[in-house]
Amino acid sequence: MTGGEIQRIRTEFALNVQQFATMLGVHPSTVYRWESALSLESNPDPLQRDLLQALDRIVRFGAADRLREHLRWWIASGGGLLALYGLLKFMYTGEVLNFSPTRP
Repeated sequence: MTGGEIQRIRTEFALNVQQFATMLGVHPSTVYRWESALSLESNPDPLQRDLLQALDRIVRFGAADRLREHLRWWIASGGGLLALYGLLKFMYTGEVLNFSPTRP
């Protein structure tokens, strides 16, 4: 996957570099490094590569708009782990995780 493809995925989900890095479990400088090589092949770890490919499939199937706001909220409220859980639930069931913290 090239840096340009990674950047396209990130922008399709309307995530800034910090949010994207949190979801992938990497430092923001890693995302900057990947994206700076626009036409060159990036070399993410296998876990990040698989997640990037899954995100790319979501974008290609036109489902990014269904997840865009949810994904940003999951990252802000629960971090990368909640975002990963929400993505996995969507990928395997087609359902969007409706998580709202309970209020006292």
